[in-house]
Amino acid sequence: MGILTILTTALAGVQVIFNLGLGNVVTKFVAENTAQGKASVASAACNVSFVLNLVAASIVSAGILISKFPAGISGLPASSTVSLISLLLVVDTLVAYGSGVFSPAILGLQRYRALSIINAVSTISRQILIVSLVLVFQSLVGWIAAWVITDLFVTLVTYSYFSRQIGVRSFAFSPKRLLRLSFPLLLSNIVLFAYSFVDRLFLIGRVDLDALGVYGAATQAFSAFSTLVSVLPIVLLPAFAEVYGLGGLDNLRSAVKTASRYVSLTALPIAFCLLAAARPAITLFVGRRYEPGALPLAELAAFSTTAILTFPLSPVFVVLEETGLYAVAIAIPLVVAVGFAWLTISTLGVVAASTGRGIGMVLNLLLCILLLRRKFPVTFDNSVIVKTFAAGVLMAVVILLMQQVAYSPILLPLYVIGGILTYLLSLRGLKAVTAEDMKLLGDVMGPRLGKVIQLLSRIVLT
Repeated sequence: MGILTILTTALAGVQVIFNLGLGNVVTKFVAENTAQGKASVASAACNVSFVLNLVAASIVSAGILISKFPAGISGLPASSTVSLISLLLVVDTLVAYGSGVFSPAILGLQRYRALSIINAVSTISRQILIVSLVLVFQSLVGWIAAWVITDLFVTLVTYSYFSRQIGVRSFAFSPKRLLRLSFPLLLSNIVLFAYSFVDRLFLIGRVDLDALGVYGAATQAFSAFSTLVSVLPIVLLPAFAEVYGLGGLDNLRSAVKTASRYVSLTALPIAFCLLAAARPAITLFVGRRYEPGALPLAELAAFSTTAILTFPLSPVFVVLEETGLYAVAIAIPLVVAVGFAWLTISTLGVVAASTGRGIGMVLNLLLCILLLRRKFPVTFDNSVIVKTFAAGVLMAVVILLMQQVAYSPILLPLYVIGGILTYLLSLRGLKAVTAEDMKLLGDVMGPRLGKVIQLLSRIVLT
């Protein structure tokens, strides 16, 4: 698990570098230009970004080959297995870069359902392949081989889908314009990578592989949660870009307030559920050996409630082209997080890393609000946020009490069901959800889930 933590951190860093910060830029240009009927401009921005990413991916791949990562850097012995892992890292870099352009382009087209299907198929296939290939290779070679196969799948499918939807192919877009806008985002993404992985980056080389493995188990579980909820700011970016392009700052302010309402209702309860069920979750999915990782996992889940509130704010920096301010909002919390971990690791151990990262989340929210208010009137739906927090805390208490009555990792689904029912009934008691909210949910989910929406409406509406 310690070695896996090193590899996942390396892959995340590689993806940040070869993307060049172009992902959000592509989403912005595709959303704005398709809304104005300029499909050829949207296509050109995407295709030129694809070429730029190819060049960057080639340079990164050469760097991996020359350094022979992970041998030597991670302290692993030179062997045929490690050499094969290094080769597969190179291959994955060369096949994954395309999805970093075409997935954001599909977001720009606001084809959310298609992208969610692609991602769902990719995620499920990846997990099946990981289990199968690890059994075949009896090493982490199988794990990274599964990443190569699924990354290639996503690149090919997203390219085909975008090309078919846009209908034209053009390269008439200035690469300088793309790079001028993306360079601050690249710096921001590098800082964001360090911000998101500061805990693991700090621990690598400072604790042994067993301790790193325990913390890695916690962060793997937290990453699954983060992946689930982080789709929200990704979806908000093209919507905000379209709203701002058509109606200016007033419409954008209203969209941010509305987004804060629905982000709170949907994402905050998941954080509280993970907080309360950290121990059975980590034991069930990783094993009792990694049960000590429950404390840092619960801590990360608790602090993530503040990170979730930044979801409606981070896309605004891109829409307003204030990417430099976005970098500041991430860089300062990063420095604070590293400083705290450095001062407390001798007494807190791996918990110092999770606490430092959590403090960074809180500071990031405060800075986003302060910096944006210089350019943009930030307003949240405070009433719903308070009610959602109250319902989430009550849900967490119920889940913890259920574990006191009868504890077993295999009872995790029962804990979750009990928590969900508590949350929904709490929303009803607090009158946090309106009929308009349920109508919007029904419009988004479609008629196939009409009965489910009706059942939810009976539970949450008074």
